[in-house]
Amino acid sequence: MQPARAISEHKRTMPCHGLGLAYSGPFFSKNATCQPFIIHSAQISSTRYMVCSFTGKERDEETGYGYFGARYMDHELMTMWLSVDPMADKYPQISPYNYCMWNPVKMVDPDGKDVVLVIWASYNGKVGHAGIAISNYREEIDANGQTQMVPDGTYTYRDLWPGNGVGKDNFSENVPAIYDDYDIVTLEQLLTEDVTGEEGRPCDGLILFSTDFNLDAKIQQSLNNFEELNPSYNGLKVNCSDYVEAALETMVGKQLPVDEKLSSKTSATTPNQVYKTAVTLKNGKILKDPGDKVNNGFIRAVAGGPIKEKIAESILD
Repeated sequence: MQPARAISEHKRTMPCHGLGLAYSGPFFSKNATCQPFIIHSAQISSTRYMVCSFTGKERDEETGYGYFGARYMDHELMTMWLSVDPMADKYPQISPYNYCMWNPVKMVDPDGKDVVLVIWASYNGKVGHAGIAISNYREEIDANGQTQMVPDGTYTYRDLWPGNGVGKDNFSENVPAIYDDYDIVTLEQLLTEDVTGEEGRPCDGLILFSTDFNLDAKIQQSLNNFEELNPSYNGLKVNCSDYVEAALETMVGKQLPVDEKLSSKTSATTPNQVYKTAVTLKNGKILKDPGDKVNNGFIRAVAGGPIKEKIAESILD
């Protein structure tokens, strides 16, 4: 941890980045013009320790900027980065200088990388599905000649399917598992297309989680381990939602309450329950909200009504 600094203000000039503002910190000048502007930065002497209040990152001792590993932030300038987001091509609708999609109260962005939960809700007779998308990276050499891993703007999408048809007569039996792995998928495709090729519609819900290269590598390995341990699909014990659960639990480092009670004696991990649990996790941003679709219980959603739901529950018991 770097020592904090006793604050004494000095001035430096910076370009306006097209904001059309003259800044004299900590508040905007009343005479806002699009000129190189002046801001006050903190000079820090070793008197105490200090971190940024909402990001938890220490300020660089020489510049007064917050250092996040991937780039620097000027906290006085509207929580704005001083260089373009390396993931900017994935979010063309948002300024490449933004921090956390302009929502620093709800989100944090430690490195600018992410993992995406994708779900097709269970409702109106639809079984539903769940998958996980993890950032892809490329090697780059920085100014100091050091190799670093940088997101390339695409994802690897992974999910689990039964190799044979599964229905009411064999949902609890083991059948061969098929693990899909699509390694060049964009965020736009995840939002607007059926990346599975099986559901017949775009996803109903999508949540983006901030991660980093090392955590993403752990998540990928956890899914590899899951596949090695589970060569068979089982509708109650080893399904698509269990697969996604393994990724999310690796991400947060703890077990998650993703099991849904299907009957008095039977529980299973379901797409709707995975989504409802995921929205409670930190560092998550909902990019596509499924609305009330995820509020359906799995048995009623699939059975198509309360009478058939009771019949299905009796079968499970």
